[in-house]
Order: sequence, then C-alpha cells, then structure tokens
Amino acid sequence: MKQFIRIGVDLAKNAFQAHALEREDGSAVTRKLSRAKMFEFFSRAAPCRVGMEACGSAHYWPRELRAMGHAVVLVPPPYVKPHVKRAKTKLGPITKKGDRYLRKSLVIGCTATLRVAHKRKGSLAEWIARLTTKKSERDLSVALANKLARIGWAIMSTGEAFRTEIYANA
Repeated sequence: MKQFIRIGVDLAKNAFQAHALEREDGSAVTRKLSRAKMFEFFSRAAPCRVGMEACGSAHYWPRELRAMGHAVVLVPPPYVKPHVKRAKTKLGPITKKGDRYLRKSLVIGCTATLRVAHKRKGSLAEWIARLTTKKSERDLSVALANKLARIGWAIMSTGEAFRTEIYANA
C-alpha cells in the first residue's frame, strides 16, 4: 500500500488531478486520473488527509474516500480558484493582483533571508542554493516569497506547525 502524508485533488467532469506528498520534504507525485482510476488510486493508498474543493461532486467523493479510511477536508471555492492556473498552484494574495502590502513585505523579508541562507540547511536551503545559480537575486526573492506564501497558506489551512527541519541552522 502506498504511503502518502497528504493528497490534494482537483476535481473536474471527466479527469481529476491528484497531487500527493510521500514525505514533508519531498516533491509531489502528480497523477491525472479518470473516474475509474480515482477509486483504484485511493484504494492503493494508505489512509491519509485529502483536500479538495467544495463543489457539486465534492459531496460524492468525500463519502467514497471516507469509506476507504481517508480524512477528507473540503476547501471553500473562493480559497481554491485564485490558486489554480494551468495546473500550477499559486497563492492569490502574493500575485500582483493581490495585496500589494503583503507582497512587498514578503519580498523584502525574503531578500533579507537570502543574505543568510548559506548558513542554513534543509530542503528549503537546498532549493534556494539551486535557484541562486539560475535566477537573479530579485527573481529569487520573489520566487521565495511565493514559496513561503504557499507554505503559510498550507499551515493555515491544515493547522500544522512549520517544520523547522526544512530550514534549520547549519
């Protein structure tokens, strides 16, 4: 049985997109699933937390997934729609259309964070080190601000605490 800690599901009419995390510091496993494959995928997964948008079909799927032992969380549509664009998850308030003060504060904070990132260890520090060679400092600050905004949204929506091991003192 496949072990995931959390699965996010994007519901549609004929095909669904599942984004599953095997561990906190790992990348997401992404699967495009038909209705029939949805049952197969979740029956092979050990019970875990599943998040999906609260829409019309979201009342059917939680019943089915809960019967398999999964803990299903429905997210209100206003919190989901701004975040999904071309199958990429983005946090609405950090975009240029969102809260300018929040965006500016996050980018300024991330610019300061980049100056000490080399003193840290963990998956976030490694991600910063990889992007340092590919992006300008300004672009990296914005990318880090977006990443931290998504982490913040995940923390607020799940109630989990920030895992300090992903960005710890070296």
